[in-house]
Amino acid sequence: MEGRSHPCDGTRARVDSRLSLAHAPVYLFVDVMLGVMAYLTKSILPGIVVHAIGLLTFFTLVWPNDVARRLTVKDGVDIWLWIHIAQTVIFAALAIMAFKRLAKVVEIR
Repeated sequence: MEGRSHPCDGTRARVDSRLSLAHAPVYLFVDVMLGVMAYLTKSILPGIVVHAIGLLTFFTLVWPNDVARRLTVKDGVDIWLWIHIAQTVIFAALAIMAFKRLAKVVEIR
């Protein structure tokens, strides 16, 4: 098996990058979003649906095409980090607006 890489090598790189501190805010915001959704709806079912859609998207569209995920702490900051930060800020603002609207609907009931 010389010249061939071990099947776990790619997985190990992905796990290492997933644990990068640069990704911690994203996981925090997603957890807060799911928690607020459960609190406002008094049910975890909407969160389960949203989380399942996110996982399906990641494992079908992102993971198969992500053969060389870079570590920010090792390789430094690149344009993708800033793109992800911008996405986080934009979608956090949209989530806040959606939750405010949802809170008004929940109050009426």
